Amino acid sequence: MQLTIRHVSKTYPGDVRALRDVSLDFGPGMFGLMGPNGAGKSTLMRIIASLQEADTGQVSLDRLDTLKDKAGIRRRLGYLPQDFGLYPDVSAEGMLDHIAFLKGITDRKERRAAVRATLERTNLADCRKRKLGGFSGGMTQRFGIAQALIADPDLLIVDEPTAGLDPEERNRFLNILSETSESKIVILSTHIVDDVRVLCPRMAVIHEGRILFSGDTADAPRPLRNRLWKKTIGKDDLARYDSRYEVVLTRMASGRMEIHVSGERQPEEGFEPIEPDLEDAYFWTVRNSRPGAGR
Repeated sequence: MQLTIRHVSKTYPGDVRALRDVSLDFGPGMFGLMGPNGAGKSTLMRIIASLQEADTGQVSLDRLDTLKDKAGIRRRLGYLPQDFGLYPDVSAEGMLDHIAFLKGITDRKERRAAVRATLERTNLADCRKRKLGGFSGGMTQRFGIAQALIADPDLLIVDEPTAGLDPEERNRFLNILSETSESKIVILSTHIVDDVRVLCPRMAVIHEGRILFSGDTADAPRPLRNRLWKKTIGKDDLARYDSRYEVVLTRMASGRMEIHVSGERQPEEGFEPIEPDLEDAYFWTVRNSRPGAGR
């Protein structure tokens, strides 16, 4: 199974270029898609899901042209957008039964078994008769996951899927994604770097509609190896360091600010060398794509 994206571009009215000549390849397994808000992630996922037209380019799942055969891709697709609507007066069980029918499960007994199994997987079996309008935020998110998983899709696309879930449910869902990706293509769009590091053997970073990095997740920090330094500083000193050095990221640690700086040699006294992680690699990649970046 192979999902192939070639030279996809999309411009919105007002000359807003959401995607710029995007090419990516996906095989079975989980693929992490990272980028700041407005980077083009959601546009790309909607195009793959046949919910939006591309201006140029091709998208294919095996031999299926997803931009031309919208019905074909939707039968093989599970999609969980960041924001989705519900029919408030329909039960979880009833809605999943309807979605399963639309996905091609026409046999009532088979459909009932699929709905029951999906409700169990997403921890919704006890409230299967409850109307969706009475669901809490976390339950609503779990139902979104359930409707994406119904009918065992070949391609699963999830956009910030753990929003609104408590830690236990978040872990449960990530385990479901991991199990699904053993034989399917799963695209995980998220801001949570650790989820990509732990779950995704391959990943891409997108910014301003361009792919800045695509490849093995373990390779992303490689350009920073033997050239990353850290130091604890006061908040008031950040502007000075930012003007003098290539600051990769800053974060609070035990009430103090920790700064990571890229350079061939020790920037100044007090800096110590560190091994870069995926968070360093992500911020360094995005920062270096900006005009005038690097020193």
